[in-house]
Amino acid sequence: FKAYLLLACLNNPLGLAFIQHKERLEQVLRIRNSSLLAHGFSPVDADTCGELRSLVFTFLDIRQDSLPLFPTLDTTLFG
Repeated sequence: FKAYLLLACLNNPLGLAFIQHKERLEQVLRIRNSSLLAHGFSPVDADTCGELRSLVFTFLDIRQDSLPLFPTLDTTLFG
């Protein structure tokens, strides 16, 4: 987090975005870090996952429609 604080001190847009969303980022990352996918044993619920995704999109100024679309497999072909 210190690197983002330095960026904010230098008026870098990414650092300023970090400051704006710092508290919520810390909360969501704490949940993520205690999850099965990271360092802990707790599952992450769908709401938290969606919130993290939304927060990342906002933080990085990414629009969902700018992401690539991956094909969906027809699972009926696999029996």
